Amino acid sequence: MRIAIYSRKSKQTDQGDSIANQIAMCKDYANAHFDNCEFYIYEDEGFSGGNTDRPMFKQLIKDIDKKRFDVLVCYRLDRISRNVANFAETLEILDKHNVGFVSIKEQFNTTTPMGKAMMYISSVFAQLERDTIAERITDNMSALAKSGRYLGFKAPQGYKKVKKTAPDGKQYNTLEQDEEEIGRIKMFFDRYYEWQSINQLETYCLVNGLKTRQGYTYKCISIRRILTHPVYAAADKYTYEYFRGLGAQMYDPTERWDGTKGIAIYRVSKHPDPKDWLVGVGEHEPIINGTKWIKIQEIIEGRRGLTIRRPISKHGILSGILRCGHCGDYMRPFSRSKSTEYFYYVCSTKETSRKQLCDVKNIRGDIFDRDIVERIKTLLQRDAAILKEMHIIREETVKMISQQQDETHRHKAEIGRNEVAIKNLVMKLAEFPDGTINKHIAGQIKELDERNNFLRHELVKLGGRQDALEVESMNYEIMTEAMSEINNDDFNENEFAARRNVLKTLINKIAWDGEEAEIFFC
Repeated sequence: MRIAIYSRKSKQTDQGDSIANQIAMCKDYANAHFDNCEFYIYEDEGFSGGNTDRPMFKQLIKDIDKKRFDVLVCYRLDRISRNVANFAETLEILDKHNVGFVSIKEQFNTTTPMGKAMMYISSVFAQLERDTIAERITDNMSALAKSGRYLGFKAPQGYKKVKKTAPDGKQYNTLEQDEEEIGRIKMFFDRYYEWQSINQLETYCLVNGLKTRQGYTYKCISIRRILTHPVYAAADKYTYEYFRGLGAQMYDPTERWDGTKGIAIYRVSKHPDPKDWLVGVGEHEPIINGTKWIKIQEIIEGRRGLTIRRPISKHGILSGILRCGHCGDYMRPFSRSKSTEYFYYVCSTKETSRKQLCDVKNIRGDIFDRDIVERIKTLLQRDAAILKEMHIIREETVKMISQQQDETHRHKAEIGRNEVAIKNLVMKLAEFPDGTINKHIAGQIKELDERNNFLRHELVKLGGRQDALEVESMNYEIMTEAMSEINNDDFNENEFAARRNVLKTLINKIAWDGEEAEIFFC
């Protein structure tokens, strides 16, 4: 029996229903219920079940069309999808191609009418759970929007993060203007307001040697993000009406929108619909007044249709890691035809500056992609010890995590025993209100309390070390899986995104000097 196993986990971890555990349980189930099992494994680690935009899930659907297997087995129903419509669509595809479906946790089997009905019911509850979680997150974000705090990992260019202490003693982040960058950001707004061209602003940055914080050349997309980011605009009556007109959820009374502070906005990056945005008044100083910022948004929107857009390419699995060895800029795929695999990698600086700042030789991309994959395969096959060593290191890391967990359990158990002892000693104090015994009992309570404080500090340290070890273990697992995946004979037949993700996992960057390519591994 040909068995497909699909496993998914949003957060990468070795515990609970990890990818490895899901696959192992599915194999055990299949071997117990079917004869002569031949397994096909599909793994999506780090992908949400909220939609089906997952590389290996897409590959799974393609293989269903090819009738590659007879039964699809998963550990739990929501591994396929947490969305009712998506799940129903998947079930229809399985039915159409006479492929059975088994969900181990819920004990559902599509070979029976009851099993099919119960799966639909269960998927409804899965979506209900997802909607409840989303509602709770929205409530929390709403409270933060009212506070005006900055939640981003990195401060936007022109600002730096500063820690402040709230009245309740808790620390939080806010923004403060960065004197070294603020002038450049103001210049971006002024130049664009004058030129009304992001391409012209990109060329200006390139010719004048202006670089990002990371030392890279400013690209159109990064400049556009700056020009359209609301954090730079003043929270005044004009921006209030602008975002209210878009249907955004507005916080803070209108009298706070007096233009003295910048805008705090949440849920923009993952929610394109303005009705999902949470907009309030921040604690930082703005860079541009509301009227000018809104005018710039209107100019950008008005010129959207005038821009010649490069179509999203399915060429170039090395895009994002291939860099020019002359200028350090990215080399991006370029093809004159959508109907052929024939394409070139071209240096972005060479293209933008029209060969003034860089003139590195282009690469025949379709041949180069295959050559790089073969070089990596040859390296891994020649030095098999690399993969073996990765397995050993990961096993040692998992063992250390287990030891950390055991020590954590011991500390928590001791804290619990000490708290019980303290409670009993406090009760004894009532029996001996004064005298030597009273002092002795008080001394014991103090010792136990100090011991518990010490143990709690140790728990914090253990937690930090355990987190670091789990991240290390996860990285080793991802690297090992990527090495195994690229060694598969059918690697080049995988989805474009799946192949690209494997290469990005293994390779930090590739430098092309016009004649040779040097690979820098992660």
